Amino acid sequence: MEAFYNIILYKADFFTPSAKDDLEKVLDAVRRADVLVMASPIYYGEVASQIKAFIDRTYSFLASDYVTNPHPSRLSPGKKMVFILTQG
Repeated sequence: MEAFYNIILYKADFFTPSAKDDLEKVLDAVRRADVLVMASPIYYGEVASQIKAFIDRTYSFLASDYVTNPHPSRLSPGKKMVFILTQG
Protein backbone atom coordinates (compact mmCIF):
# COMPACT_ATOMS: atom_id res chain seq x y z
CA MET A 1 0.00 0.00 0.00
CA GLU A 2 1.44 3.32 -1.02
CA ALA A 3 1.82 6.05 1.57
CA PHE A 4 0.19 9.41 1.11
CA TYR A 5 1.05 12.69 2.75
CA ASN A 6 -1.42 15.40 1.70
CA ILE A 7 -4.39 16.45 3.78
CA ILE A 8 -7.12 17.44 1.36
CA LEU A 9 -10.65 18.55 2.19
CA TYR A 10 -13.43 16.25 1.09
CA LYS A 11 -16.29 17.25 -1.15
CA ALA A 12 -19.70 17.71 0.48
CA ASP A 13 -20.68 14.07 -0.06
CA PHE A 14 -17.77 12.93 2.17
CA PHE A 15 -17.12 9.88 0.00
CA THR A 16 -15.19 11.31 -2.93
CA PRO A 17 -11.85 12.87 -2.10
CA SER A 18 -11.09 16.02 -4.04
CA ALA A 19 -7.43 15.04 -4.42
CA LYS A 20 -6.24 12.83 -7.26
CA ASP A 21 -4.35 10.30 -5.16
CA ASP A 22 -4.76 6.71 -3.98
CA LEU A 23 -6.94 7.50 -0.97
CA GLU A 24 -10.01 5.77 -2.40
CA LYS A 25 -8.00 2.54 -2.73
CA VAL A 26 -6.73 2.91 0.84
CA LEU A 27 -10.21 3.60 2.27
CA ASP A 28 -11.59 0.63 0.35
CA ALA A 29 -8.84 -1.58 1.82
CA VAL A 30 -9.75 -0.32 5.32
CA ARG A 31 -13.42 -1.14 4.69
CA ARG A 32 -12.53 -4.72 3.65
CA ALA A 33 -10.00 -5.36 6.43
CA ASP A 34 -10.91 -7.32 9.55
CA VAL A 35 -8.18 -5.61 11.58
CA LEU A 36 -6.41 -2.32 10.94
CA VAL A 37 -2.86 -2.16 12.33
CA MET A 38 -1.20 1.25 12.47
CA ALA A 39 2.24 1.99 13.87
CA SER A 40 4.13 5.19 14.49
CA PRO A 41 7.14 6.47 16.36
CA ILE A 42 6.48 9.27 18.82
CA TYR A 43 8.08 12.58 17.86
CA TYR A 44 7.96 15.32 20.51
CA GLY A 45 4.97 13.72 22.20
CA GLU A 46 2.94 13.19 19.00
CA VAL A 47 2.52 10.50 16.35
CA ALA A 48 4.16 11.00 12.97
CA SER A 49 2.50 13.49 10.62
CA GLN A 50 1.69 10.71 8.12
CA ILE A 51 -0.48 8.94 10.71
CA LYS A 52 -2.15 12.24 11.63
CA ALA A 53 -2.88 12.84 7.94
CA PHE A 54 -4.36 9.37 7.59
CA ILE A 55 -6.60 9.87 10.62
CA ASP A 56 -7.74 13.25 9.29
CA ARG A 57 -8.55 11.80 5.89
CA THR A 58 -10.61 8.93 7.30
CA TYR A 59 -13.15 11.39 8.69
CA SER A 60 -15.54 10.21 5.96
CA PHE A 61 -16.03 6.98 7.93
CA LEU A 62 -18.05 8.92 10.52
CA ALA A 63 -21.79 9.37 10.07
CA SER A 64 -22.83 13.01 9.75
CA ASP A 65 -24.63 12.78 13.11
CA TYR A 66 -21.84 10.83 14.82
CA VAL A 67 -22.20 12.74 18.10
CA THR A 68 -25.75 11.52 18.74
CA ASN A 69 -25.88 8.43 16.51
CA PRO A 70 -25.69 5.10 18.42
CA HIS A 71 -23.74 3.74 15.39
CA PRO A 72 -21.43 6.66 14.55
CA SER A 73 -19.22 4.74 12.12
CA ARG A 74 -19.96 3.87 8.51
CA LEU A 75 -17.65 0.87 8.89
CA SER A 76 -18.97 -2.61 9.63
CA PRO A 77 -19.60 -3.31 13.32
CA GLY A 78 -16.86 -5.25 15.07
CA LYS A 79 -13.92 -3.87 13.09
CA LYS A 80 -10.75 -3.97 15.20
CA MET A 81 -7.76 -1.64 15.29
CA VAL A 82 -4.32 -2.04 16.81
CA PHE A 83 -2.24 1.09 17.31
CA ILE A 84 1.50 0.49 17.96
CA LEU A 85 3.50 3.42 19.31
CA THR A 86 7.23 3.54 20.01
CA GLN A 87 9.46 6.09 21.62
CA GLY A 88 13.09 6.17 22.59
